[in-house]
Amino acid sequence: MALPTFKNTVVSSHLREDLRIKQEPIGELKVFHNDFYAMHIVAYPGIAGHKVQFQNLVVTIVTYKEESMGILLKMRETGELEPPQEAIQKVFEKMQAEGKGPFEFVRDAKKWTATPFTDSDLNHLLDVGIDERHKE
Repeated sequence: MALPTFKNTVVSSHLREDLRIKQEPIGELKVFHNDFYAMHIVAYPGIAGHKVQFQNLVVTIVTYKEESMGILLKMRETGELEPPQEAIQKVFEKMQAEGKGPFEFVRDAKKWTATPFTDSDLNHLLDVGIDERHKE
């Protein structure tokens, strides 16, 4: 699976101690990409012998290419019998039902992890009608 690579990784507070994100993914969906950002939904397997051994983890990874940074956000846990691609699809459908587009996740990932916006982020968001210039 060819997931993006980056120099800096930021994880939401729900994932800081979660060892599943250090494993090889078992499923992935590329949701969005352009010259500046990318977004994937990724499933990681449970860990044998741990309390999460029978729970797969589904996260979003928002990549900020100019900063070589990825932000991981926990979306849901699944039982081991639920196929990873089905779990990923459910997360994608939930995002669509909430009416959130990829740029809302570009914004929210930084907000939820208290990561400052760059001037470039603010300009790209403004280009798609999201004004965050005076909200930090």
